[in-house]
Amino acid sequence: MPEKKFPCRLGILVVVCILLLSCMLFPACADTDTPAYEGNQSGIGDSSGDSSSGNGSGSALLPQKYIRTARLTAYCTDLSELLRRVRTETDAVGGWISDESTGGEEGARFASLTVRVPAERLDAFLSALDGTGTISRKSVSATDVSGSYMDAQSWVTALEAEYTELLNLYEKAGQANVDATSVSTLLSIRQRITEVLTELTYYQDLLDSYDDQIAYSTVYLSVREDAAEALPPLQRAGQGFLNCLSGVGDFFTAVFVFLVSASPVLVLLAAVAVAVILILRRRKARTRKDSGAGEEHV
Repeated sequence: MPEKKFPCRLGILVVVCILLLSCMLFPACADTDTPAYEGNQSGIGDSSGDSSSGNGSGSALLPQKYIRTARLTAYCTDLSELLRRVRTETDAVGGWISDESTGGEEGARFASLTVRVPAERLDAFLSALDGTGTISRKSVSATDVSGSYMDAQSWVTALEAEYTELLNLYEKAGQANVDATSVSTLLSIRQRITEVLTELTYYQDLLDSYDDQIAYSTVYLSVREDAAEALPPLQRAGQGFLNCLSGVGDFFTAVFVFLVSASPVLVLLAAVAVAVILILRRRKARTRKDSGAGEEHV
């Protein structure tokens, strides 16, 4: 009997141990699953947040950079008055005249001006010039330099960082023991520093030029003093008609003056012409008389 009961007790003990181990493992599994799930949920939240922020930054438009330029051609009756008006309007919008040239004679003078005005005041400036003389041609253009501007800005940032790093390397190489290797390194670093400074100056000047052209628009103004062209269309038509009548009168006046001035010569030529005509008529009459007499004799 003892031999028969021992295996049964041993089996019960094994089953009890298995149950105890199962009870101990299930809470542990539950604990490990829950944080893992929570961590996954947290990860999903972070991922969606990054994605939304990324999409927001990607959809954000780059700052637009435009260079605006205007070209005007005008006629006027008084060039001095027009130039005075242009200077007044330029000062009113906070601009300046960067270039000016004039020429010609009184009544037919001309001028070329290059005016710089704040970009946000360009339209107001052009509207103010509409009543100045007669504008025959007007054009306004806007050039988008956003991409070129951003490229130049990126180059400046990269070159500045490289310049700082090169200076640090140069100082460290100079503090090391001087030998052939260190001298060669110093020369190479110095040469690269010079190249970086040259490139940095170029791109910085390019950015400065862009900033200046973006902030201040350029207006090219060409003016010619011409009283007829400066008039409105109807007045120009009337003036043209009067000029035509004046031209006809001038023609007949010139003919009269010519006839009076050349009258002695004309009288002499008329006398010679009359004498020639009379001689020809006499010869013709005599020829007819002789031919008639011959016919009667026959």
